[in-house]
Amino acid sequence: LNSQLITKDYDNGMITMTVDEMLVPRKLYKLTIEYNGFIFDGPHRGGVVSNHNYYEFNGKKGWIFSTDFEAGPGARTLMPCADEPAYKAIVKMSVRHPADLTALSNMMDSGTDIKENGWAITTYEESPPMSAYLIAISVGHFSALTTVSKTGVLTRAYSWTGMEKYLDYTLMVMAGSIDYMSTYFDYPFPLKKLGLWDSSFPGFFGILEPGDFQPLRIPKDPLKYSETF
Repeated sequence: LNSQLITKDYDNGMITMTVDEMLVPRKLYKLTIEYNGFIFDGPHRGGVVSNHNYYEFNGKKGWIFSTDFEAGPGARTLMPCADEPAYKAIVKMSVRHPADLTALSNMMDSGTDIKENGWAITTYEESPPMSAYLIAISVGHFSALTTVSKTGVLTRAYSWTGMEKYLDYTLMVMAGSIDYMSTYFDYPFPLKKLGLWDSSFPGFFGILEPGDFQPLRIPKDPLKYSETF
């Protein structure tokens, strides 16, 4: 590619590349883009929800970074991609994050490598073909309850410190739903795990369908709701 033939539309998050020669139909081409930069909350009708601060029950200040790409264009605010639902891609990602935080994403994590100066890199398994807006990442002070459904699917419910007891009912419904739907449709859940995480913070609507990493809302005032809310 000739760099002089590349144009960028920052308002809409689009890049146009003009190649030097005619492309041949049905021939495989590989395009590699090396990039770095800041993550912006835009262009959006959906985008990145970031830098949200909150206070845990113990008075400790916490922090959450989370993506929300449901309405698009949103995924292009995080990385170069074909950000249209009709286009599918296999995603293999790693997230570099503070070592005292937990990084969550669509796929099963394959390990966290602790680095110097308080940082860590969590790597995830390769995804099946998926639309870019379904890519989900959340980093924060998360705690989790875990079980395995009768059909063998690892099931996890995440929230922050002090909210764990409100995850029991959620976890039971998750595992039971996987088993029921697998039996009803005679079709197993296609992935190794299903995770739900608490998205009860301003700016996140909690309606998203990344398949194996779903947002949920948990009430923050334990005096107003039962533990089986």
